[in-house]
Amino acid sequence: MPIGIRNVLLAAILMTAATPALSAEVSLSQTVEPTQTKGLDAQSEASKDINFELLVRSAFELLRNRQYSRESEITISGGDEFTSLQALSKIKTIAEAPNKFRTDISVLDSQGEVQNQFLVISDGNQVWISNPNEGIYSVSDYASFSKSKDDFMVGPVLRITSMLDSGVGDRVRQIQDSQSEDSLVKFVEAELQKYVGQLSKDKGTLSLTEQEGYQVYSYFDLQKNFNFSAHISPEQQSIAQVDMNGQEKGINFKLKEKVLNTMPLQSIPDNTFTFTPPPNAKRQDKQISLIPFPAN
Repeated sequence: MPIGIRNVLLAAILMTAATPALSAEVSLSQTVEPTQTKGLDAQSEASKDINFELLVRSAFELLRNRQYSRESEITISGGDEFTSLQALSKIKTIAEAPNKFRTDISVLDSQGEVQNQFLVISDGNQVWISNPNEGIYSVSDYASFSKSKDDFMVGPVLRITSMLDSGVGDRVRQIQDSQSEDSLVKFVEAELQKYVGQLSKDKGTLSLTEQEGYQVYSYFDLQKNFNFSAHISPEQQSIAQVDMNGQEKGINFKLKEKVLNTMPLQSIPDNTFTFTPPPNAKRQDKQISLIPFPAN
């Protein structure tokens, strides 16, 4: 297996908001009991105990369909010792691998009423963001959008899927057509075991715990003080929730995406990933922010 498959597979699942680009230089340790974490000095032994099977199967589940729809909820909160803010967004997405998507975002107030809306469309090369309430829109190239903080506001699961698919999606689907999935899972898991064993042990830790029936893979970046967790359903072998939390410029933040449903699509209308500005809408030079809090 080319090293790119295991690099992308592991890094995309355990990616962090502070480092949106794929990175092969994450460093991991393993928790084998929910209340006990092995020390970094036990890295070599710990890597032998990591059970990657469910992680690999959940990645395959993300790649199974080139076209799909997904509904989810994103809760984001932040603050410092003086202020605290929280917002809930409803997300509806139609996507086509690897980088095309159309996402409707409805930001709700404390009473559950829609207070703002965004439409985000990517054709794989450009990303349009429209705020119909203010009659404005912006255009960015896909690479710039992917590096921005707004990238995660369309849903971390969508971004994980895109990163995985851009790297190995077609190859994984082709392999699935010619081998049994169980054999492929075992092969990828073995490659990941080898890869983790080669990682240094001074950058982060990986824990695997069970919470409310989910297997939770959590990556903590020691250098950036940032945590990313993926809650995986053993029954559906899919990601049910992701959590991200950390601190930036003295502000604590948390982001949680809860997946409500994902459905495969047989076809998508041709104009789904095409943006037409609403009448009288004005184009903004700066990319419209999807962060539901006032800028500093």
